[in-house]
Amino acid sequence: MYCHYTVMDCGPKNSGFSLVELLCVIAIISTLTTFAALGLVGSSQSGRIQQNVAQMAGLLAQSHALALSQNTYVYVFFSASAPAPSSTTQVQLVVVYSATGLDVFQGTSGILDVGRDSSLLTLAHKRVTLDQAELLPKSEVPQALVNRPQPDSLADLGQESYQLTFQNQTYDRVLIFRPNGVVAIPQANSSLSFPSLVEFALEPASAGATINPLAYVIQVAGTTGQANVYRAQ
Repeated sequence: MYCHYTVMDCGPKNSGFSLVELLCVIAIISTLTTFAALGLVGSSQSGRIQQNVAQMAGLLAQSHALALSQNTYVYVFFSASAPAPSSTTQVQLVVVYSATGLDVFQGTSGILDVGRDSSLLTLAHKRVTLDQAELLPKSEVPQALVNRPQPDSLADLGQESYQLTFQNQTYDRVLIFRPNGVVAIPQANSSLSFPSLVEFALEPASAGATINPLAYVIQVAGTTGQANVYRAQ
């Protein structure tokens, strides 16, 4: 089963809607669509991971819309480690966008700080914390568990080549929306690649090594920025 979220360019900025209004409407629609499609019923663990998936899908939709409306680079950063002193497994996300309209990580060490580098980066969304969740790379969820498209040009989140620090936390995985809405992933040499799909997964936090059957796979289409969510049948 899957559901999808599509964000359309809503036209000129003088059409009567502010950027804040546009993003709020998109976030609300995306989140409500996700809740309806996924059917938030069942155990507390199932309900929690479904809420996490809905929240992430809404955040991706906002980020894509921001890249188009502001004609700039938007970076969705992930951190999969629990900040000290917490021992709770969680996924944290921070969204920033380029203040110059260019890829501000190019020509740097690849590590920028939201506060220190405010002339280059602007915080677009406060930090989002998904509690009791684990972030998985594309290779860890078997096709037999979650059936979904598997094209040749399928990529993981960019890891370590672009890093963000925010409030003493390091975010080392990233998904980039370019000004035209196309998805990009940084490579080890800091150049950008443009895969047909970017895939990652969320599952409820657990101590075992086996993939939880409640895992959800999220695929973001490279050319459109559309997010598809898949779960086990």
